Amino acid sequence: VDLVTSLKPITEYLEHAKTRAPSAQPIAVLQGFGAADMEIDLGTPGRRPTRAETRAMAFTAVIGGAHGIYWYGQSAITSSDQLWADVRAVVRDLRRVSGVLGLPSLTTTATGAGLAIAAWQGEHTVFVMIAEHEGHATTLQLPIDRRGSRVVDVLTGELLGRDVEGTLPVAFGAYDSRLIAIVFD
Repeated sequence: VDLVTSLKPITEYLEHAKTRAPSAQPIAVLQGFGAADMEIDLGTPGRRPTRAETRAMAFTAVIGGAHGIYWYGQSAITSSDQLWADVRAVVRDLRRVSGVLGLPSLTTTATGAGLAIAAWQGEHTVFVMIAEHEGHATTLQLPIDRRGSRVVDVLTGELLGRDVEGTLPVAFGAYDSRLIAIVFD
């Protein structure tokens, strides 16, 4: 992420892998280091991914269909580095939402520039995972087709809307990622 700001190649790689081996379960190998850690001159000062970028990479991989995630390059950092703390926090987030990923997937009509989006159907809840993967603030237009719903960010617990019917705009900053639950009462 220090040299290329778009995370869209993650989903493109996963699509390519699924095309080449349709019966395989693809994995994503994500950046766990900074260009400066490689000790070579890339013409830029290089940096490590932030927590938001690390989480956006992981969520983008899940949305793209990854069945496993590995981080590459941690040998360049120590266990006390911020990047290790960030990777551990993202793994905890993924573990918290892992039950959703086994639910039946849905096609979503949600739209927003620079967003990767996937959805799953629970008994009384639709879950929508979103990752902003271009590094720019944007707004998701989240369609909600039934009144009497609550819209909640699963990881933060933030109530995004109540009794929404139609479209709920949800703002995203650069590399924001969320799992949103639309709960039908």
